[in-house]
Amino acid sequence: MSMSRNVELVGRDLLTAIVDMHEAGRPVKWISRSTGVDARGINWVLKVAGYRSRDVNNLETYDRAEYLINDGASHGEIIRTLNTSYQFLHRWFPGTAWASGGWADSGGLLRELKRKQREFDRTGKIQSNRDAGFNLRRDAL
Repeated sequence: MSMSRNVELVGRDLLTAIVDMHEAGRPVKWISRSTGVDARGINWVLKVAGYRSRDVNNLETYDRAEYLINDGASHGEIIRTLNTSYQFLHRWFPGTAWASGGWADSGGLLRELKRKQREFDRTGKIQSNRDAGFNLRRDAL
């Protein structure tokens, strides 16, 4: 659930929004920033709703990690860039790690593109069984 700061929530809507954000895996400081309610109030609402408080030490690191994940960075890259741990990413961003062996697919694509580049450099056109009918000539560029 995405919340903008200029939306004024009150009463039951605010309580529901706090619980929804917590269920979406957001830390208390993030919910506090989004709703304008202090962290102590967020913790109280979560306790009454039957949840345990989950919070981060550094909200800036959380925001940067979220940005990098949305940008498509690998967990290893994020860990090196932010000097954080795998446990941090696993806890706050579960299921966002690249699939095991996913790099192999991109490697195969890269090999195919390099092969086509060599063929183009050699003949001035690209033609294979996979792209029959597609002719790209050097002078057409």
